[in-house]
Amino acid sequence: MAYLRGENLQGANLHGANLHGARLSDTNLTDADLSDADLAIADLRGAALSDAVLNRANMRGANMRGANLNRADLHEANLSDANLSDANLHGAGLVDARLVSAYLRGANLSGTDLRGAQLTDAFLIGTRLMDADLRGANLVGADLTGATLASANLDHAEFSALESIRNLIWSDDTRWGRDSADIRARSVTRGHGIWVLNPAEDPRNQSPRPGDTPESPQRAR
Repeated sequence: MAYLRGENLQGANLHGANLHGARLSDTNLTDADLSDADLAIADLRGAALSDAVLNRANMRGANMRGANLNRADLHEANLSDANLSDANLHGAGLVDARLVSAYLRGANLSGTDLRGAQLTDAFLIGTRLMDADLRGANLVGADLTGATLASANLDHAEFSALESIRNLIWSDDTRWGRDSADIRARSVTRGHGIWVLNPAEDPRNQSPRPGDTPESPQRAR
């Protein structure tokens, strides 16, 4: 097991390296080549991975909480069961990546390329997915509570029944590809082209309580 915590490995060639379970928290891996590397269950908390190449890397179960993966290339990487809470993946390439049951609460995935990605049963609570390309992605079973999908493209994406999604934020230019009429009917406007799908405060999404007389929010037309 490699102990490289806090080391400066910027630009390092680690193609195909065996870093299974390695301790890499706070390590500088900016611009490093980690394609085909084994990083399963590695500790990458707070690691700097901006512009790193991680194509086909095995990162299953890795702890990447708070890591910076800005513009990283993660094409076909395996991130299933990984902890990516509060991580920055802005502009990252995740085409055909596996993120099954990945924990992405509070992560920044704005502008990411997630075409064909497997996000089944992923935890996307409060995740920022603005301008993300999710064409053909599989989000069945994913928890999207409070996620932001403003300006995202979801053409041909698969996701769970709409009634199971709460407080999802979207915008006029979000491309749903399907169920757009039903999504609009279930949403409440927040103004300036922003909508909330199945908002928790909507009386239709809450169990009635004796004496409650909530006002009906303005719904999409």
